[in-house]
Amino acid sequence: MNRGIKILLISTVVNKSLKEAIKSVSDFCEVKLIYSYDLGRFKKDDLNNLIEWADVILVDVRGDPGILNEVDLKEKDLIALVGGSSLISKAKLGKFRMPAKFGASFVSDRASLKKRIENVQKAIETAGKILPFGVLRDARDYVKTLRYWANGGYENYRNMFLHLCKIKGLGVEVKDPLEFPDFGFYHPLYGFDYTPNDKKPQIGILFYGGMHFEQCQKTLEKVTSWFEEKNLNVVPVHSDGILNL
Repeated sequence: MNRGIKILLISTVVNKSLKEAIKSVSDFCEVKLIYSYDLGRFKKDDLNNLIEWADVILVDVRGDPGILNEVDLKEKDLIALVGGSSLISKAKLGKFRMPAKFGASFVSDRASLKKRIENVQKAIETAGKILPFGVLRDARDYVKTLRYWANGGYENYRNMFLHLCKIKGLGVEVKDPLEFPDFGFYHPLYGFDYTPNDKKPQIGILFYGGMHFEQCQKTLEKVTSWFEEKNLNVVPVHSDGILNL
């Protein structure tokens, strides 16, 4: 029987799909989920114990990571899922370590997360001409983990965890990331195939796509319903990043 791996996930994103994905992979790995805004409740020793426990650490923390700068990461595999913090300089997976110039550009780039991931992937493939195979393989696995997270949803979360299990030697089936469109129409009742009716007065709603798509749904449903009860044509548009505007 495969020995399960231990994953510590510190996340700004906490939704139903993520929690269900964690339950679905419990035969292969144990995932401990900490909401990033709860980090202030932890003592340094408690976090150090969790880091000591984990085989892989996944971090989605926006801005200053606070107490995470003070803990000892002990050369653990650390995947900075979003960047935007000093932790990306400590990111590593297997033989791959995030080069300083890649990390700096990842944080400062104003493009969407998926575009930034694409840019890092291109840089890694270019550098792959001189990198040892083991480093290149681990770099590709690192970027693939980011792609699962950036696109969000149950299937991507589940396969992200299975992907990490496979990296650590477990014999599991893993599917490639499902790519979420960068922008487009989405109506709570009609889905992505929605075509606005231009015969009524229109009002637009712009909301987050990608990893934050699910978190926006309840608010989108209520706002859309409220306007449509006023006989207005609602045009909901999702976007992953401001540059799509």
